[in-house]
Amino acid sequence: LEKRSNHFVIGGIAVERDYRKRDIGEKLLHLAINEAKRHGAEKIALTAKVHAFFSKYGFELINFNDIPGITNCDRCEKREVTCFPKVMELQF
Repeated sequence: LEKRSNHFVIGGIAVERDYRKRDIGEKLLHLAINEAKRHGAEKIALTAKVHAFFSKYGFELINFNDIPGITNCDRCEKREVTCFPKVMELQF
């Protein structure tokens, strides 16, 4: 969990392939959400490569420009070539 440009942001959640399907990603996500709430956040954002995972927990797609400064994806040469990230947000 990070704070970037006055927004609470999940910097990244990744689970090694051999450890997937064990609810590890879900537990990490809930830890980050609960920590953000504990610090008074009303919403939390992230840059997702696996949109469906975060959608299951209520995150919604938003425009990259709606929360400037939370990601460096706009400057990456892989964006929209081999990587297709989306900015997502969960409001509490």
